[in-house]
Amino acid sequence: MRKYQINFQRVPVGQTFYIGGNEWFKRSTRTAHITRPIEYSGVWFYFRNLEKCTVYLQTEFKSSGVYGMYKVTMEDGFSAITNAASERGAIDSLFSANIIAAPDSAIYSCKLIETIEGV
Repeated sequence: MRKYQINFQRVPVGQTFYIGGNEWFKRSTRTAHITRPIEYSGVWFYFRNLEKCTVYLQTEFKSSGVYGMYKVTMEDGFSAITNAASERGAIDSLFSANIIAAPDSAIYSCKLIETIEGV
C-alpha cells in the first residue's frame, strides 16, 4: 500500500481516508463520518474541498522495470501519457500531479507504449 496526501475533493465517495488521527468514510462530495475511534463512529462533518487528507492505495499493476512512455486509461475513457520506469511509477506520477483520480477505483489499463533508450 502507498500513502498519499490529497485534497478532500480528490477522495472518491465511498473511500476511507485519514485526518487528525481519525479514520473517516466519505459519504458525499462535502461530507464524511468518523469510523475510528469507535466511540465517535457515525459522527458526520462537512469538509472544505481543499482540506488535506491521507489515503492509502494499492493497485494490481506490477512493476515492469522498463523505462518508457506509459498510457494510463481510466474507466470513463480519459487517458494520459507519462514517462516512468514502470506501470506503478506512471500511475503514481499522474495521481500525485492530480491528473488522475484515486488509482484503486478508476484505472482501466496501463500500457507501455514506447521504450526510452539510454536511461
